[in-house]
Amino acid sequence: MGAISGCLDDGDTSPKATPLPATTGTATRAERGGRTDTGGEETTATEHTPNSTATETVVVSPETIKAWIDAGLVNSDPSTDAERVVILRVGDIDSYEDGHLPGAFPWSPLHQQRLEALAPVSPMVPAGDVMDSLLQQAGVTETTTIVLSGSNPLFAARGYWTLRYWGFPRKRIKVLDAGYPLYGEGYSLESGGEPDSPTTHFSVRDTDGLNDALRVSLGEMIHHVDNITGGQRDDVIIDQRSYAVATIASATVVPPSSYHEGSHFDSVAAWRSADELDSILFEEADISDDGPFITYGSTGYQGAMGFFVLDGVLNFDGVALYDGSFQSQWKQYDAKADPVPNDAWRVDIEGRTEGHTGESNLEVNPELNDALTSVISEDANQIERADSAYMRGNRGR
Repeated sequence: MGAISGCLDDGDTSPKATPLPATTGTATRAERGGRTDTGGEETTATEHTPNSTATETVVVSPETIKAWIDAGLVNSDPSTDAERVVILRVGDIDSYEDGHLPGAFPWSPLHQQRLEALAPVSPMVPAGDVMDSLLQQAGVTETTTIVLSGSNPLFAARGYWTLRYWGFPRKRIKVLDAGYPLYGEGYSLESGGEPDSPTTHFSVRDTDGLNDALRVSLGEMIHHVDNITGGQRDDVIIDQRSYAVATIASATVVPPSSYHEGSHFDSVAAWRSADELDSILFEEADISDDGPFITYGSTGYQGAMGFFVLDGVLNFDGVALYDGSFQSQWKQYDAKADPVPNDAWRVDIEGRTEGHTGESNLEVNPELNDALTSVISEDANQIERADSAYMRGNRGR
């Protein structure tokens, strides 16, 4: 089971993971797990085969989903060991009943407010019991491939990272290209409430374990940045905000709209091909492909887009998301907070933030402010400590 993610020992400069050799800029599209560039259609030989794990690409077309629906894989009998598919609608939950993929379940909530470091913050990764409730109601089993059908790439990417954090392997997660709007252009959407499907006892505890190395806490982020500016680490930090007045020190800004065909980060649009994404990151943005990579955004959603591209499409290891994000958490830890965070947590000091943090509305817990004087204390990583403890409970089956 996952433990509190690495680099919690003071002075430890080892990366959480290293990139696979096959995922450098010289890797083929098949090796990276990305789409081929054929005008938006995948061309793997098994794409339309009614077997969800036979489709190697993470981004799948409406034609593929329609084939799985027609073959009876969607919401099939969960009591067997046969391959099956569950479709989750991420985002636009209020309009779910107006039109969704046939058999799709709404995913809500996609985030929570949770305590981390000196104060509660939202949005953060959902807790284990919240995930279990969703997965069981949707009928997920160990042989289920989960298809994420969002209204735009932003929500799909956040859902992908959340499942990866909670132990799902890449091969069990697919993202519908351009979401349900594109599917609705070629096929019929379904209206009304949730479909009838047997519930299961599946739990995140039945995965291979918490992938806590895929999530960076505030304390870890501060620790990493201090070591980067001190020349002890060489992580690649990618800022995914469209308009970044101030950034985390040493970050490279890559607007999230770069990753898909739309003009804005939440446009309803198809993802760009693997070769295009490779070029955008490692040629146009001139980012080193050696990794490790840490992505972040304003609220944990934009940053998830970069995570999805690197981990899901380009198939790198050593990719993590700073869940707390710049706007919701990082910039709040400055001299304008009440009370002022102790110096271990202040980000408005030299070497941590480039630019001004702006206004803060953080209400620091005074007791935690007195007790947590080290960013690498396990007590300061409350979310991953709680999630690890949940994973150590009795298995769901």
